[in-house]
Amino acid sequence: MKFGKLLFLLVLISTQLEAQENIEINGAINVNTYLSESELPFWFYRNTEGLVKSNSNAALSAFSSYKYKLTPLYKLEGGISLFYRDGSLERLQRGDLYVRFKAKHYQITLGSKSADIVNSLSSTNNNILNSGNTRPFPGLVIESPKFIPLLKNIYIDYGLGHYVLNDMRYVKNTRVHYKRINVKYTTESYGIFTAGVQHYAQWGGKSPIDGDLPNSASDFFKIFLAQSGGDNSDEGEQVNALGNHLGSFDFSYQRNFENGTLKMYHLHLFDDGSGTAFKNFPDGVWGINYAFKNNKFFKNLLYEYVDTRSQSGSSGRSGRDNYFSNKGYRSGWTYESDIIGLPFFELNPETGLGITNNRVIAHHFGAGAATDNFYFQAKLTYLERLGTYAAPFEPKQKSFLGYLSTKYNTDKFGIFNIDLGLDVKNYEKPIFGLSLGYYYTINN
Repeated sequence: MKFGKLLFLLVLISTQLEAQENIEINGAINVNTYLSESELPFWFYRNTEGLVKSNSNAALSAFSSYKYKLTPLYKLEGGISLFYRDGSLERLQRGDLYVRFKAKHYQITLGSKSADIVNSLSSTNNNILNSGNTRPFPGLVIESPKFIPLLKNIYIDYGLGHYVLNDMRYVKNTRVHYKRINVKYTTESYGIFTAGVQHYAQWGGKSPIDGDLPNSASDFFKIFLAQSGGDNSDEGEQVNALGNHLGSFDFSYQRNFENGTLKMYHLHLFDDGSGTAFKNFPDGVWGINYAFKNNKFFKNLLYEYVDTRSQSGSSGRSGRDNYFSNKGYRSGWTYESDIIGLPFFELNPETGLGITNNRVIAHHFGAGAATDNFYFQAKLTYLERLGTYAAPFEPKQKSFLGYLSTKYNTDKFGIFNIDLGLDVKNYEKPIFGLSLGYYYTINN
């Protein structure tokens, strides 16, 4: 089916649903063109949820969502978005495609749903494992819609999911187990403390060498608890945990002041037991964000320090964690050849197997400002790419990655934007890019 027919179908369905009671319909159309002599600047295509590729010249997306109130306590939601852009093997692809049942303390989502934008200035959207650098992959997840009161001043957030990586990859139809738990403690005098852990595990699927990989109910139990595999698993998985495990410990502190809100956070990355024991300290993201309340121009200021060089050391049984890579699941923590998490990592461009760069150090700055109908966003990143312990980059690759976005909201006729990007590197010639865009929303 052509893109025009799909878009017409979305509009037709939305028009019919608008006549129903208790239904909220929203839609949006986004058009962008890109100009660059070579590939696009880094922040033009990173963390765009698959909409923009490094060599795209134009991109068009359409989104439609609905919310239906079943009862005062229960809602049914859904959404679909479509991408059409060059620079990809498949120019027309779906983005979101999901239905969700929502209650007060839980929600069930089936399909492909993009993560909510927590902080667009952040290099990871405050999630080092799933930064929005790829299209959302399909699955089923049960989670809390927001933090739930547990005890006095104590709140919890949870999630449990099962996904399938249905792209072209080394192990076909790789399954992904997901879970998270976060605890928040609030005080009137000292602010809000939050601590949590999230865990992903790749398992099952069909390997071109080993055939069908362990995927029984008992194997899932081992995946859930990160236990070693049985006789039907790879030799290494009989010693270590079955499947490919990765996760993060997430810590944050937030305090409100008269003129704004300060938030400090650390996202600690781990790939195995040594990481969970913090032997790879200080690897991860260290950030600070200040959101202004009464400032007439500045809205947010952010700084992040990113370091993944330790990896529990360069030698020894617990060393060389080799983030986002795995011997059995050779496509690694990627979807459609894009890194799912921290966008500073790189997949092998020649084979599409294995990560060629997961030892990095970065200083990332972000700023957001607004006045009248204008909104401005700026990002500046100093990045050093060291390669891997097994194949280091000599010399290290250094770059400055700059990005400036200006949006003008016409109120009635949508939003126009102009984006500028400039990458300066010590191993390639500079990259300059210009983007012109238009965004229009439809609400009932």
